[in-house]
Amino acid sequence: ALGGQVLDYGRGYRVNLLDLGAMGEAADRIGGERGEALRALAIARSVEAITTQVQIVRRSPVTDWEQTLLTTAAWDLDRAHLQPTGTRKAAPTLADLVRLLHSPTEAMQTAILTDDASAYADLTTGLRRSLQAVLEGPLGKMFDGQSTARLAVDTPMVSVDVSAVSRQSESVLSSAMLASWSEMFSTIEAANAL
Repeated sequence: ALGGQVLDYGRGYRVNLLDLGAMGEAADRIGGERGEALRALAIARSVEAITTQVQIVRRSPVTDWEQTLLTTAAWDLDRAHLQPTGTRKAAPTLADLVRLLHSPTEAMQTAILTDDASAYADLTTGLRRSLQAVLEGPLGKMFDGQSTARLAVDTPMVSVDVSAVSRQSESVLSSAMLASWSEMFSTIEAANAL
């Protein structure tokens, strides 16, 4: 009635943590250095959202080199989804990230100073297991796949409904609240950039 949007977590609502959303779209529209700076901020936000989910599942922090690896992987996925026409394919998903972490690019191996595939595999086992736990655990339903809805840049108000997940574990509720916060602030920044 008032023209707002509702984020209804727990009722089939999914958030793709690698979808750059309104910030990615604004970066494409703006172009040039300003657009690239906004894309870099969007990717940093995406990586932060992913590391937050890993930390919730793990109950321990993500290390500096893991953050570096996830950032490099997110950039690799972003570039891989750019088509020759300049448009973008559907956003990569958390499952795409997990697959990429199992078959890293040279840039990913270089980013964490591993000399070969065996050293990379040994070093990244814990991170790959943690991301798999996000996908396979109770958070997977919320974060595996494409976003079911996106906030519009011109939305005058947003209601976040976490009632369906409020009866679940503290981890699920925390994840939903943090993901909604991240999406809302990214949309606000995109609106301000335009």
